[in-house]
Amino acid sequence: MTIPNVSGEAGSEDPGVTSDQPVPGYNLSVNGGRPGSTSILADGVNNTGVGIARAVVSFTPETVQEFTVQSSAYSAEFGNTGGGVINATTKSGTNSLNGIALWYTRNPTFNARPYRIGNGPRPANNLRYNQVSVTVGGPIFLPKFGEGGKSYYDGRNKSFFFFAYEPRWRRDFLSVTTLLPTAAERSGDFTNLVRTSSGWLPTNIATQFNAASIGTSNIFQQFNLVNGRLVPLAQTCTVGGVTTATFCQFPGNRIPQSMIDPKALALLKFMPDGGGYFIDDAGLVRNYIVQRFVKQDETRYTLRLDHNVTKNDKVNFRYTRTPAIGTRGFGSDINGNTGVSATRSSMCLAITTSSRRI
Repeated sequence: MTIPNVSGEAGSEDPGVTSDQPVPGYNLSVNGGRPGSTSILADGVNNTGVGIARAVVSFTPETVQEFTVQSSAYSAEFGNTGGGVINATTKSGTNSLNGIALWYTRNPTFNARPYRIGNGPRPANNLRYNQVSVTVGGPIFLPKFGEGGKSYYDGRNKSFFFFAYEPRWRRDFLSVTTLLPTAAERSGDFTNLVRTSSGWLPTNIATQFNAASIGTSNIFQQFNLVNGRLVPLAQTCTVGGVTTATFCQFPGNRIPQSMIDPKALALLKFMPDGGGYFIDDAGLVRNYIVQRFVKQDETRYTLRLDHNVTKNDKVNFRYTRTPAIGTRGFGSDINGNTGVSATRSSMCLAITTSSRRI
């Protein structure tokens, strides 16, 4: 995002509390190209998703040596792009043994509250995040069995390794309000309801909160129960010998018990009961508060091996595993919990000879 000719959003592969989808790199626009047209590489190898042009795997700053963004006048080997090329190069070992050990944490006690326009208290920042990174890299030393002289292979100036172990734990939640149906509505009884901007409210509740009606609350029959199956009806209704092009209203605004699927009644047992009615921050009448949350635990691994065959001939291998696993919670597994998970791996084998990559 700091490079000229780049705009849009970098994105993240961490799922949010609500319904956003993690698509890192997809919404970037490079050199005027449309979102989703950027070629994303890792160590020179394609790292762009097929179904959606997002980064297949991502890397933490502790595993990246450098990155380049090419937006024009690039070589023909980078022709598979509609705007630009982003290439991340991972770290490799050196002649010295080096490593990093860090713990990054965010806690609701220290988090800044999000900006809010208007009156009222600013909502809390409930993100709880912990990331550990342990990396090590250096020359490769291997034992030599049954040979005289050196008892080990000295990889300095020749063979190197780099390894990263990165677990992290993430929790976030927010409180949202909702309107749950009454016991009568769950049983198919829709009498004495008022249709308002907040939803269907019992008449006495609509009167209590001065919620005006925005339309009728009639329930119409669109199916007939035939041999245990709901068969769609023709969109006509005959009342008093007069046929009109509309469905017929259920008598008394009640759905017969025989037409309610027993499976639906069984699932409704898992829906919580609404409490007392109140006005939320948006001015809507609600009767329940839900704690929406996201839970994400994962451990990332990166392994890279480099070997200099000659001064001009080099080979490197990298394997990366990023199990991005997230669970969104919205009440219960019946009422809206969803999983956003994808274990992604990336493997790269590159051979460079005479300064050319094969």
